[in-house]
Amino acid sequence: MRKTYYIFMILFAITFISCNDGLPWVEDCSDYDYSDCNQIEPDSTNLVIKATVDNIHSNVPITIYKGTVDNGIVLYSGSMIQSEFYFKVPVNENYAVKAIYKTGNKTIISVDGDFVKKKSKRVCDANCWAVVNNEMDVRLSQ
Repeated sequence: MRKTYYIFMILFAITFISCNDGLPWVEDCSDYDYSDCNQIEPDSTNLVIKATVDNIHSNVPITIYKGTVDNGIVLYSGSMIQSEFYFKVPVNENYAVKAIYKTGNKTIISVDGDFVKKKSKRVCDANCWAVVNNEMDVRLSQ
């Protein structure tokens, strides 16, 4: 019985801690100013693509896919010359990004992807909206 109680408490704590979704957490609505609450339901967002752009890799070829890298539709193909790149896409879709790094005769391919979705939360007397999973990280690991 005691073991079940501890397992339940640990699962509850993990669930509670993992609920940070970019939406405000408000307990007192009497003076809430709604500045951190996007009340307009998003239909699109920017994919935030992060790549390693440095002295060795100053021009990184990337491809953005709707769907997966293996069988998705190519939305964009180009090069990154800065470490962040923004590309507007509709929400509630699966996206993937592929970056190709070349050093001498060595090629490294980095891939990231996720389902970009919108979430809402009732805060006081408003629905607050956020977009999650819109960052794609194709940086080289250090």
